Amino acid sequence: MERVEFQNLLEKLESSKKRKLFLKEAKEGEQYFLNKNSIKRIPVRESAELLKTADNRISHAWHTLLVMQKMSYLFSKEPAIDTGDETTNREVLKVLGDEWGKILNELVKEASNKAVGWLYYYIDENGKFQYALIESEYVIPIFTADKKKRLAAVICRIVEEGGGNFKTTYQYWDKDQFITFEKRGSICVKDKQNSKAHPFGEVPFIYFNNNSVGKNDLFMYKDLIDEYDKKYSGFANDLDDIQEIIFILQGYGGEDLEEFMSDLKSFKAVKTDEHGDVRTVKAEIPLEARRAFLEDTKKAIFLFGMGVNPDRENFGDSSGV
Repeated sequence: MERVEFQNLLEKLESSKKRKLFLKEAKEGEQYFLNKNSIKRIPVRESAELLKTADNRISHAWHTLLVMQKMSYLFSKEPAIDTGDETTNREVLKVLGDEWGKILNELVKEASNKAVGWLYYYIDENGKFQYALIESEYVIPIFTADKKKRLAAVICRIVEEGGGNFKTTYQYWDKDQFITFEKRGSICVKDKQNSKAHPFGEVPFIYFNNNSVGKNDLFMYKDLIDEYDKKYSGFANDLDDIQEIIFILQGYGGEDLEEFMSDLKSFKAVKTDEHGDVRTVKAEIPLEARRAFLEDTKKAIFLFGMGVNPDRENFGDSSGV
């Protein structure tokens, strides 16, 4: 593949609506896993223009909890490998190594957050088989045009930092070889070493789809999490704001508000004229309605997230395993 052909292909793939949507949802899934929900990114309101001044942003890690449950459910114990021959089984496990269980859990997390996880396998400088997880946003798959939709090629982006500068290269892999291109500004330049053959006979990348619809887990309950965060943060705002009592003065006999506060603090009383009155206004919070809403929303999150609510009352004295 020549430079111009590769650059045209790369630009076409990166500018596609499907690719842009994937990157947007992958970033969002990762943010929610890190408990950086949408509530954290709502523009700060101008408190001077509003009666309510508190502006809490409380983010709940429901997505993190559900993904961690999924990881534990699938791979708290590594799956058994049976090739039909015990010697081969031991050899396979030896090649997979001690990191096999960790890689499986990382694959679950990657696919749950970003819709797909990727493994790359290769032969190292010592001639040994190795494999590694590749972050999904660095992989651009190219599938066959037929109904089978087999993996025909992969473009893998590699970003390296050195001396405060970033170097971006792309590797184009097919079943026979890989070709390296270096990104210089907006131009891709072919590596001097040109293409290199590999011995696998297949594209050495394996994809693990999260589901059949090409989505991360977040699409099933994101709206519920956002609503829970919003209502809970609103409740915290009300609790902060309700501590401030508003005084309504009628026929106050003093000179200014400073004198009023001084009298109130010193004498626990204020002077008014014969038609005067002092009243207070305090916000009322619908506690039961809000509590019921939050509880119903929590149940819906676990229902549509297909998880287990770890609240003690759901299990009684059992461990919840």
